[in-house]
Amino acid sequence: MREIRLTAGLDFLELINLVDKQRLVASSYHAREGKESLNFAFPFQVPDGQVRLEVPLA
Repeated sequence: MREIRLTAGLDFLELINLVDKQRLVASSYHAREGKESLNFAFPFQVPDGQVRLEVPLA
């Protein structure tokens, strides 16, 4: 689920991505079949824009 927050009077917007899925159960998480990944795309073209990412606990 993606939530986009745009608040009047502020000069930024918030993108919130929520992934709700079951945990992968694998015999080995080091093996190829035990790995999974997820990518989010942000298709914005903003001339001279600045991107700031907040990654909690990272």
